Amino acid sequence: MSSQNDNIQDYEISTGWIPLTDYSVKYGISVSSLRRYIKEHRVAFQKVRGKYLLEDVPQQKKKRGRKPKYVMEVNSSSPSFSGMMEQHNLGEVKQLREEIRDLRMYVKVLEEKLGLEPVR
Repeated sequence: MSSQNDNIQDYEISTGWIPLTDYSVKYGISVSSLRRYIKEHRVAFQKVRGKYLLEDVPQQKKKRGRKPKYVMEVNSSSPSFSGMMEQHNLGEVKQLREEIRDLRMYVKVLEEKLGLEPVR
């Protein structure tokens, strides 16, 4: 097993490809996001001896935010306004849950990398 890890490390050094967790820590992108990018073929990757390796280059940052689908004038007493606000709040909750999941994964990666005991 040790020789297999040595071979992978030699491969990483000689080719500029790094493991998923190292890439996550180095560039601040969660492992779950990187796995999603791999699944969607949005990143260059290789699978060597069962391990994903990513090319050691930063990803292009996309602008965050959403473009409005439509513009509509409403007032706060309008029934459609409260429905729109509820839908907006549900979208925010979903986004925050995803961010929490990503942060937990990031903490786990850092704990493993530093050899710390997980705190629960």
